[in-house]
Amino acid sequence: MLFMGTLTWTPEKRDAVVKRSKEKGPMIPEGVKVINEWVDASGGKSFCLFKANTSDDILAWVYAWSDIMKFEATPVMELEKVMEAI
Repeated sequence: MLFMGTLTWTPEKRDAVVKRSKEKGPMIPEGVKVINEWVDASGGKSFCLFKANTSDDILAWVYAWSDIMKFEATPVMELEKVMEAI
């Protein structure tokens, strides 16, 4: 299933986010495949399109970052597939 992840952090958490990213990488569980990522120009939010096999995989990823950022995962569908379904 496809998800759009929205990750946000406050300015005072920015350095912690950068430090953890450099030290540990994104900490993406095996069952999650990142398709692409984007960061907003102000540097306080990023977006990540990913596929996940189970909600457990998403929870493991969210938990790894939840102390320094908010992580929302929204199920999404490609427009073409929606149009076929309706």
